[in-house]
Amino acid sequence: MGFVSVVGIRKRGTPRVIQERPLRIVTVRAETVPWSESHGDSRKTPGDERFANEAANQVDDGVFSEGPLLPPRLVRVEKEKRESEKSGFWRIIVLATLFLSWYASNTAFNVFNKQVLKVYPYPLTCTMVQFLVGSIMMASLWVFRLRRVPVVDWDSIRTLGLLSALHASGFYLTNASLGSVSIAFTHTVKSTEPFFSVALSPSLLGEVPTWGVLATLVPIVFGVGVASATEASFTWFGFVTAMGSNLCLQGRNLISKRFMKKGESSIDNVNLFSLISIGAFLILLPISSIVEGPAAVSAISTLNLPFRVLMEKLFYGGFFRCVDVLTSYMILKQVSPVTHSVGNCVKRAIVITSSVILFRTAISPVNIFGTSLALIGVLVYSLVVVGCKQNKFGPDSPLCRPVYEELDLVEGAGI
Repeated sequence: MGFVSVVGIRKRGTPRVIQERPLRIVTVRAETVPWSESHGDSRKTPGDERFANEAANQVDDGVFSEGPLLPPRLVRVEKEKRESEKSGFWRIIVLATLFLSWYASNTAFNVFNKQVLKVYPYPLTCTMVQFLVGSIMMASLWVFRLRRVPVVDWDSIRTLGLLSALHASGFYLTNASLGSVSIAFTHTVKSTEPFFSVALSPSLLGEVPTWGVLATLVPIVFGVGVASATEASFTWFGFVTAMGSNLCLQGRNLISKRFMKKGESSIDNVNLFSLISIGAFLILLPISSIVEGPAAVSAISTLNLPFRVLMEKLFYGGFFRCVDVLTSYMILKQVSPVTHSVGNCVKRAIVITSSVILFRTAISPVNIFGTSLALIGVLVYSLVVVGCKQNKFGPDSPLCRPVYEELDLVEGAGI
């Protein structure tokens, strides 16, 4: 067939040649679509169904057999609408599942730890076994090629060794606190993490705290003080180990942040957690064997708990700790830092509430007030930090003004 000019008509009637293309002649038999059916009759012919199917295919995946049936723009808009509806619904389902898994795994980790430490008071040994479980789980991600194996150079090994030591110390001290006082009190004290973050950031990251951040520390410190003064299970050992855990874990977080800024392409958050978990196990294995080894082994025969049950609870503690961390990373990839911070505060509140119910912890109204005040302070702290980073309060807000602007430690001071 030859080429003919396709003519477009402007508003004033002036013909304009758009382009030359082959003219396709499509014949349609009038009797295939009766007038009554094409004007609202509910009956459909095979031709109608074929047209509907072709149009649906065009919207779904752009495939059609006899040429486009719908305008391209309409296809694109309808396609985007369908995809947004599907993705919006499934995103809600996925996020709800992730948050529930996050809260459940963290609560389970604390509950199993407390159950074990009540009958088997050897926190070094318990922490070592849990790191063994975590190391096997994280290494399996590499074995089954779910994560790329990280490439570590000699310069990174020293930093990874320090991070592993802080990781091991932080979790050992957490378990030591859980074995000494209630879960609720341990986590109330651990809500002072922002205080240590602010104290360590200038020296480790060169980040100067802002006035807004310092102001949010007041309700945190005051709330923890009130809760400590009215805590029925209070011991100085439990309090100091919880505070020491904060120091170690916040130091780990800040050094990890500085390490990740170097741009190590093969070491992401998950791989970093895997490496320091394995390192923490290797550090605690000889230490726990020397310090608690003989006593921990001999105590097994006098337990009121079968050895199999003890090992199951230790395994579950290590397993749910890994699930807790991995789920946290997955959530952070899908939501804003503000949402993640709020979710983290809710998680701590759920852990405290669940432990009070499960272990029937005695708690007074004043204690509840102190704990609630500390948690609210942590929430406000998180919102202020993220808001200042994202310039939510404006460039001249006093909340985001560095405390000492004259000290130029980094590019741009302020947290």
